[in-house]
Amino acid sequence: MIKAAFFDLDGTLVNSIGGLRASMNIVMNKLGFHEISENQTKRYIGDGYARFVERSLQASADKLYEKAEKAERKNPELAMELEMQADDALAAYDEACEEYLKAFEVHFMDDSGPYDGMTETLEELKKRGIKMACITNKPEIATEKTLKTAGIRDYFSFIVCDDGVIPRKPDPAGCFKAMEALGVERDEVIYLGDTGTDMKTAVNAGFISVGCLYGFRDKKELLANGAKYLIKEPKELIKLLDDYSI
Repeated sequence: MIKAAFFDLDGTLVNSIGGLRASMNIVMNKLGFHEISENQTKRYIGDGYARFVERSLQASADKLYEKAEKAERKNPELAMELEMQADDALAAYDEACEEYLKAFEVHFMDDSGPYDGMTETLEELKKRGIKMACITNKPEIATEKTLKTAGIRDYFSFIVCDDGVIPRKPDPAGCFKAMEALGVERDEVIYLGDTGTDMKTAVNAGFISVGCLYGFRDKKELLANGAKYLIKEPKELIKLLDDYSI
């Protein structure tokens, strides 16, 4: 019997794509690099803000290198200039990380909020006595702000985030810490997430894995990384629990 539900944050509990993209594009514009699209944002997040910054800068550098290659025959000087700009994009990592954290502090919930039906689903789980934890690679302060602003912080008895000590997902160390805090065994936990990293985390921890199709990644990625069940909206979790008696 399931006694606990562990949730990823971005793309699972909260549709935060607007705030994430807005924050990154403030950085890209300030440093003079290419903005990222919504689809790029969905692909680049999930492994912590540092990887998000790295992937965004790499995308800008790749565009510049591509332009340089096309210009090389007709305009060698322009090609060299574009290559230098690409190198600058990759070299701007530390500054971009610093600027991203500043931007995110202000814009983290732009056009963002809990997914439709999420609050009702969490309330039903609470009524059933199911303990809940949030397991995310987001930094601690940003995690708390996001959950509180979304109005769902109080549903979670335990939170694991990127505090610089606990290894980030897909390492299951944070999950084990949450298990210990909530007094549950691995076969009593259902884990919900929207990325391959989340599914790997669930598999590594020995949890029942549920892929959230309403999030940032697709069915193929979720299944390839170990999703046992898939749901198209938050409320389907309750039906899943009832139908499969898990």
